[in-house]
Amino acid sequence: MSKILFLFLFIFINCETYEGAKVFEIANNKGKKYEVSLSVEVGEEFALKFTGNPTSGYTWVLLNVDQVSDTLKGLNFDKDGIAEYVADEVDKEFVGSPRKFYFKFKALKATNEEKVLNFSYKRAWVKNNNIEPDTIVKITVY
Repeated sequence: MSKILFLFLFIFINCETYEGAKVFEIANNKGKKYEVSLSVEVGEEFALKFTGNPTSGYTWVLLNVDQVSDTLKGLNFDKDGIAEYVADEVDKEFVGSPRKFYFKFKALKATNEEKVLNFSYKRAWVKNNNIEPDTIVKITVY
């Protein structure tokens, strides 16, 4: 519980932006499942940032892409739930260095229910529909 609270506080202190959108940094799960709750305003663009290493063959994937439709609009990931990744300026020249995966959204309409997004750090080419999420992000749009 304290890890979730720490992560929750860390997310709201971060003032980074990605393509003009507010960024919520999601900590690596290190083999443990995390749940994070956050709130955004109608019309707001925001990005969820995950750290990973695509040279290892693993990438962050949004497992339930079909859930991104009425309340949220996905802006930068494909139909398989794979978003772009970028290197920090310092790390661009180092092969195998960690990268940042950004999932960008726009909040379309307010809702009384949390929109649940399931993310997994997996090999993108492995098509296993029974994959459990590593991180669950619950978003309330007000």
